[in-house]
Amino acid sequence: MTIAEVCLAIGAGRYKSSDKINHAVGVVLLKKDGEEVNEGDAWIEIRHDKLLEERIITKVKEALIVKR
Repeated sequence: MTIAEVCLAIGAGRYKSSDKINHAVGVVLLKKDGEEVNEGDAWIEIRHDKLLEERIITKVKEALIVKR
């Protein structure tokens, strides 16, 4: 759910029906389900049109845990 929350926070979704959706923002997942991800690999691209708040960056960094 974390990535969905990030999308909502940067404007790719609505908190209420009257909110406008920003079609210039969103995420692109760079890895497919089951694909190997190593520490340091890029796995997501965040498309945004404003400076990202530190809390958003932290949420994304904490969204994926790589285990062996």
